[in-house]
Amino acid sequence: MKVGILLKILSANHLPLKQGTAVALGNFDGVHIGHKKLMDELVFYAKMHGLFSCVYTFSHTPANILSGKIVSPRLTPDREKEKIITEMRVDGLYKEDFAAVWHLSPEEFVRDILKEKFKSRHLVVGFNFSFGKDGSGTAQTLTELAQKYGMTVSIIPPVIYGDVLVSSSYIRRLVEKGDMESAALYLGRPLFIDMPVVEGRKIGHQIGVPTINQNFPEENVIPRKGVYACTCDIDGEPYIGISNIGVRPTVTGHFEGPVVCETHIFNYVGILYGRNVKVSFYKHLRDEMKFSSTMELKCTILRDMDAVRDYFNLYY
Repeated sequence: MKVGILLKILSANHLPLKQGTAVALGNFDGVHIGHKKLMDELVFYAKMHGLFSCVYTFSHTPANILSGKIVSPRLTPDREKEKIITEMRVDGLYKEDFAAVWHLSPEEFVRDILKEKFKSRHLVVGFNFSFGKDGSGTAQTLTELAQKYGMTVSIIPPVIYGDVLVSSSYIRRLVEKGDMESAALYLGRPLFIDMPVVEGRKIGHQIGVPTINQNFPEENVIPRKGVYACTCDIDGEPYIGISNIGVRPTVTGHFEGPVVCETHIFNYVGILYGRNVKVSFYKHLRDEMKFSSTMELKCTILRDMDAVRDYFNLYY
């Protein structure tokens, strides 16, 4: 059995909870190494005190809901966030609709949500946590209100890696620059997508380098356009791959349009349409280019594949 495979996805139908809980609160985009410190504290405290450990997060990014547009693209969509949290031995995950609670004052949120619905006895938050209407509540506010309602609070200090304060916004900027190796240090793993394979124009098949196509969710952060060394997980089996993230200018004739991830999976033969494939990005090899012919495109892809083999120290 995989560690954490019994993670319970909670909904409003499960509330109020009957068992006392320890609750971690936050958006947790990326579930990076700073978030892991918080999860470790949550799980440790819950086990020591016989509590149900629960992560309270949001189904959509609060800043995007408030602004009515995507101002903070996500590193991890819901499904990916669930998978990562599952591996951290947490008992339950609750994804709140931010629109349902944004208007609550800090005290109303603590009393009506955490105390009454979640039967919270202990709370875990980051040092820069904010909550309540207009973000008026701070970690210190939470500590004071928690004491009033019979709860305790752990405030996790900032996590510094090297000389960098680890944050989702910092990692997001690295991804947008294509610096996947640095992003992986702060995430604690390579950035990945785990999306359904959709049909493309089959240009890869025509030139002897078949690819799978995956679309990025609307709210996702888009990595820098270009070619990446990657790995692909298919039914638990790892494969080496090469991905192009971009708009396929050689095919479309221009550098505009929906961004697609096209991945050639080394040594794999099979049909994957409609199935989710996890693609993890390790290194940006070059920017996206427009070629004068499909033959020039194929020759460049073959050279890129050699670069991927060198990166992973593979020889075929």
